[in-house]
Amino acid sequence: LDFSGIRIENCLNELRELLSHCKKTEEMMFSGCEINDKLLIELSTILKEHNSRSLTRLHLQNNRIKEAGAKEVVNILRTMKLKYLDLSNNLIRATGAKHLGEAIGVDTSLQTL
Repeated sequence: LDFSGIRIENCLNELRELLSHCKKTEEMMFSGCEINDKLLIELSTILKEHNSRSLTRLHLQNNRIKEAGAKEVVNILRTMKLKYLDLSNNLIRATGAKHLGEAIGVDTSLQTL
């Protein structure tokens, strides 16, 4: 599912509804969706609600994810067996990178970051 370039904050309910009808979603793209930490937490909740365990590729590049968002990405990594995660061109600093590094050290499914 490709939501790239869509302001995701304007369609969270629609996303929730769409995922309720999807049995298997392997890839989701949210590039340039102006996702900040708060929106990432909401997005993560939606993904967990719909048991998106089939999700293996998550694109979150070109957003406004910072430290709290990086912590939420750690929660996503613990819940889902992602093989590919793109966080390029966000606002994650050293503390957020440290959290991600610790999660990657534990998670064996992630192949590309």
